Amino acid sequence: MIRADRSTVAPPESLSRPFQSGANKGMTEEQAIIDRYAAYLAQADPKPKFSFPFSAYKGQDVKLALAQLFHGKCAYCESRYAGTQPMDVEHFRPKGGVDDVDPQGNPVPNDGYPWLAARWTNLLPSCIDCNRPRTQHDALTGLDETLGKANQFPVAGPRLQPPAPGSPAPTVMDEALIIDPTLDDPFEHLVFRADGIVTATTEKGRQSIRVYALNRAELVLERLGLARLIEQRLTIIEALARIVAEPTLPDPIRLDLEDLVSHEIDALMALTEPGRAFSAMARRIVAENGPAVLDPGSAPAPWGPRVEAVLVRLGAGAADPRHVGLARRLAELGFAPQVPATSPYVRWTVAGAVRPATLYQESSGLVSISTGQQAFARTLPGALVPSTERPVVRFPYTGPSPDALLAVAARFRHWADGDAG
Repeated sequence: MIRADRSTVAPPESLSRPFQSGANKGMTEEQAIIDRYAAYLAQADPKPKFSFPFSAYKGQDVKLALAQLFHGKCAYCESRYAGTQPMDVEHFRPKGGVDDVDPQGNPVPNDGYPWLAARWTNLLPSCIDCNRPRTQHDALTGLDETLGKANQFPVAGPRLQPPAPGSPAPTVMDEALIIDPTLDDPFEHLVFRADGIVTATTEKGRQSIRVYALNRAELVLERLGLARLIEQRLTIIEALARIVAEPTLPDPIRLDLEDLVSHEIDALMALTEPGRAFSAMARRIVAENGPAVLDPGSAPAPWGPRVEAVLVRLGAGAADPRHVGLARRLAELGFAPQVPATSPYVRWTVAGAVRPATLYQESSGLVSISTGQQAFARTLPGALVPSTERPVVRFPYTGPSPDALLAVAARFRHWADGDAG
């Protein structure tokens, strides 16, 4: 589970489109539900179960917007539902009812949050196994249980009360005891291990694992397969790095191996991108087990002699202030250098909160060649796209001001953290 920035996707129009005819003409579905639910609550007991022909959340534009927001993945388990099963448009706060329990642990059915059925901020994409109750084998406890979110919604404190007729649905909600990945940072609550198991560091994390069935056996097995692939790539990178470090290695072979290391690192970092399945686990494994060049926190202060040697070569034998100043800025922003001894560049990588970013510092300035960041790179001031070098984007020192490349470096770091500003 990873954080998703809901502000990056516009609310679908079908959620706010007014009825064109009938008793609710001119009203949005949310307004109509609020009025209908208030009338339902005003009835004398016993009441039949509240019903409404909910339809706005089923709009195709809603499904497309949710798929865009979560890259075609389940918001809870990060599996890619797109190629194997239909998406459930999930109501984080259940619309039809809530399965509560009393202090003794006995089930107590309660009304849900029907007035939030068409609220964009209450909708998430879910796979069937996370959303629907099914018998699952829990890989951590070893128990066969009925798991899946369904109508579960534990809260701390009192539940949100419905709005009065004619009033808008409230924007301040009750305190959920499960993770909403558009509001919470899952990394503060969950630990994804290399054996495919997920454990909790908080009560919200523990409840989320249970409610979303995050340790169901088949899901754990899928995560384990990715963990094995990551471990394989890490082993290859470390082995190649040891060979490259051999002082007697001929320069032509060293250069070829350095390129191979760069390609392996690119492939490894691609597994951490938000569009990949189980990227939360991938990021944690890479951060905890990756070589030092992949760890932003391990960058030298300000850098070691190998970086210095490359910067001197970039400056044609002298410590050019442009190269030194740019390298210092990249290090301050958390970029970590890869510094092969005979390379004509310094390769800077930062994992970022949302996606990795990679820049090459060459004699002429900065270069972006990673496919996943090209669309963003081309929007930045000073970007040059040589027609014969696609998908390369260059940022030369001859920019609009001496600080131009420093600003470009900062923009790439913001982009890696999910903020293109």
